[in-house]
Amino acid sequence: MILPLPIFTKEGIDIRTVISIEQAAEVSLELIGAKAWRLGVAHQQGIQVPRAIIIPYELIELDRPDWKSWLLGQLQAYFDLDATTLAVRSSSTVEDLAQASAAGIFESVLGVRGIDQIADAVEECVRALHSDVAVKYAERLGNARMQMNIIIQQLISPRKAGVMITGRPSSQQFIAEGAWGLAVDLVSGAMNPDFLTASLSGGEDAITRKGSQTEVCERAESGQGLSRRGLNPEEQAAELFEPGLNRRLAALGSSVRSIFEGDQEVEWAEDHDGTLWLIQSRPFMTRTAFRGTANG
Repeated sequence: MILPLPIFTKEGIDIRTVISIEQAAEVSLELIGAKAWRLGVAHQQGIQVPRAIIIPYELIELDRPDWKSWLLGQLQAYFDLDATTLAVRSSSTVEDLAQASAAGIFESVLGVRGIDQIADAVEECVRALHSDVAVKYAERLGNARMQMNIIIQQLISPRKAGVMITGRPSSQQFIAEGAWGLAVDLVSGAMNPDFLTASLSGGEDAITRKGSQTEVCERAESGQGLSRRGLNPEEQAAELFEPGLNRRLAALGSSVRSIFEGDQEVEWAEDHDGTLWLIQSRPFMTRTAFRGTANG
């Protein structure tokens, strides 16, 4: 069952402060963006979601001369900055909605470490709000007021990652695409990924098609930025979509569809311990919804 949109009150969570992923479900979708809110709801419902904080647009829009030192203080309360590589993602008030996804319009910056890189990544995400393509998007929405919230999230270093759409090709199935390492090239359309169709009931009746991946995108060893390498012999020989992963994907897809009462487009990552993480979930809109959205 979908959870009702929480009502923000003065006695509730103060959106003039940074919001943790644990608090996000208690703040209304309109105030922190649908992307952040859905991650918060999913976390509240027991789904594995990377550790994250949300910086509400009220804080982003303040003219703060000590911006970088303020941001450092907020981050140090949640992350070990010397040991944690982060992803900085947009969560604008006009993206990942049932009627408008804003796919490919806003930014995500992966492989960020250190306050200078983090601050630059936040500023890059905010600048995208004022790009020509974003302005045209707002015009298509009737000149909707766009405000930018920012998610700063632990970057999962995955063994495999990809996207999934529930309810396709039939209502009790899901389709998924996957790659070794991060899904950067998959969602940008720069590679031909492995493909899966399976039942939402336990991942049974799986039909797979092997792709033609030749390079793996992953977090750089330094923790700053991304790097690429060729597939290793194990990856070349293995089936990316094996029964265990298929079952976990089916369970994740069934859960988010139930929580949000409708078919979902999901970005997922499986770490080297076999834990499946939800990176993003939004209402299903088009058959190729996550393709070409590396920056969304």
